[in-house]
Amino acid sequence: PAYMARGAHSEMFALLAQSASLSIANALGIAAPPRPPLAICTPRLIHCFDGLLSFQPKGGSSFKDRLGRWNREMLLTGRMQQAGPNLLAAPFLAAAYRLAGSSPSAVVLPSRRRVVLLTRRTQSRWTNRPEAVRELRAIATGAGVGFVDAGDAEALGRTNLPGGGACYAARPQLELWRDAWLVISVVGAHESNLLFMPSWPKAAGLLESTNCGFFTDSYSVLARAVGTGHHKAQQLNARGRQCRPSTSQDYNVLNSPREMDLRNDTLGSLLRRLVLLQPAPLATNATGLLPGKLHPFLAARQASRARASIGQRLSDDGSQRSAWQRQRLQGRAADRRTGTRLAYAYHQPAAV
Repeated sequence: PAYMARGAHSEMFALLAQSASLSIANALGIAAPPRPPLAICTPRLIHCFDGLLSFQPKGGSSFKDRLGRWNREMLLTGRMQQAGPNLLAAPFLAAAYRLAGSSPSAVVLPSRRRVVLLTRRTQSRWTNRPEAVRELRAIATGAGVGFVDAGDAEALGRTNLPGGGACYAARPQLELWRDAWLVISVVGAHESNLLFMPSWPKAAGLLESTNCGFFTDSYSVLARAVGTGHHKAQQLNARGRQCRPSTSQDYNVLNSPREMDLRNDTLGSLLRRLVLLQPAPLATNATGLLPGKLHPFLAARQASRARASIGQRLSDDGSQRSAWQRQRLQGRAADRRTGTRLAYAYHQPAAV
């Protein structure tokens, strides 16, 4: 079953699992047996999933002892808490590219920046997809950025096997995400492929469209692991306000078709701001963080104070606008006054 996705074999499942096991073996100093490139979408299908992943240290310390030493080293040196990509990211990606028969992308030049739209037809389906595509394309091309409609994730890399049935090849999926500057997509397991997106400034990362009432932080965690961006667009509620924060993974909500109305969603406004990002590298400060990025605790405290301040001003002047609407209007006014007066944190853009 671990090989299957929507009724077809999937090389990507095997690729992610095998690359993860190889990167762990590398960290623990275990000499893993050589792995040939994936061949799941050919008649040479390997049926034993565990056979791709399982191997034992030969001689010397046991797996448990090696893991204990590695954990102690990480705790003493603090290396796992350092800024930037996760320590396992580089060996993971090296293994994935080798298994897929591909290679990392070259530097993305300003003239080659492109926005890729990848939707779903079985999950969070947009009932007005053609109209939404036209509007998103206009925003990107109006800022001089390329736009590619990659269709639905259910069709990406899907090929028919000679003996019947179908298979999802890993390489087309990997290279689509690898070569994109920004991917716009709805929430779904296909977003795991953001692992192959370059870090800033080569890529802006993933712009994720979410439905009211559904929450997941899975893909923001993956984005941090490889050092790329994660930006969450939110559907507005019936009164045009931001949905109340949710911690629910209600798949009935996630799977519900909906109209993508950019007037009642933050997707369009976030895209407008992201395409204004300059591709030139940004200098890091003494903490190793990009300009505009605060320590998570300080960022949370600053946001809390800002909300409290705005709420106080609203109560003082009797305005009926929500704090979120007031913030958005202030941000738009700042954009009009100063053009690109924007401060972008590593993962989340915000108007100053």
